[in-house]
Amino acid sequence: MLLDRSERPLFPRWLGYFDLGMAAIFAAGGPALFVKRGPFGWDEALAFWMVLIGFALWVAVTFLMMLRAIGSEPEW
Repeated sequence: MLLDRSERPLFPRWLGYFDLGMAAIFAAGGPALFVKRGPFGWDEALAFWMVLIGFALWVAVTFLMMLRAIGSEPEW
């Protein structure tokens, strides 16, 4: 998405930055394997809730952008 320099890109450029941001949020769940308490504990804010909400947001936004991209494909 970030390297697409065509006149009409399939996905908007901001979606590439959004995906990079979501990858950073998903990485916040990594320490849950090693930490039992605190914000990075498996059931606390950063490791569970932020990742869960981020995943739901990512699925919704990616789904909508995929539908938009399918609708903009030329007919063969």
